[in-house]
Amino acid sequence: MGHNNTIAWGAANGLVDTQDLFIERQHPDDRTLFAYGDEWERAQVVEEVIQVRRGQPHTERVVITRHGPLITNFLRPWTPRGRTPSEPPITVPLALQWAGLAPDHTQAARLALVRAGDWPQFTAALADWGAPVQAFTYADARGNIGMVLAGHVPQRGANLGLLPAAGWDPAYDWGPLIPPAELPQLYNPPSGLIVTANNK
Repeated sequence: MGHNNTIAWGAANGLVDTQDLFIERQHPDDRTLFAYGDEWERAQVVEEVIQVRRGQPHTERVVITRHGPLITNFLRPWTPRGRTPSEPPITVPLALQWAGLAPDHTQAARLALVRAGDWPQFTAALADWGAPVQAFTYADARGNIGMVLAGHVPQRGANLGLLPAAGWDPAYDWGPLIPPAELPQLYNPPSGLIVTANNK
């Protein structure tokens, strides 16, 4: 993927689950209030204007809860072409929480990666990588090899993210991100081999 005079690196998808769906409980009288614990929290509402070539601009009203934007309007039941939908539309408010929506320093990490001259500088650069999660391989002019998984990986407490979680229950909230030093790394393994191929 890249190199400088001292090191070279590659990247493969980390295939780490960094997104969850949350069922949100909407206030019956105010569509911008959502339950959380014993309180009601106001969502952020953003109106995105999408310019349409040779057409009228489209305004999309995006409602963003503590877990992320509501995606319910974009979900449609699967229907074979030419047939009437056999399932009712999805109406429950679903929010998408994705680690990639949070601010990060991925661009600074790219710059630091280009300037890295050894393994410690390489891993330090990737400690700032946010999204997408990548398995970076490393080789240097001195014959060293390595691999580091880099990116924002959430810690889950009460939910593994396999099903939508109750957005109003704080028990399902993500914990802090897994620290970069705790993500998988290899450096000069005894086998002399490191392999990544878009796998876990």
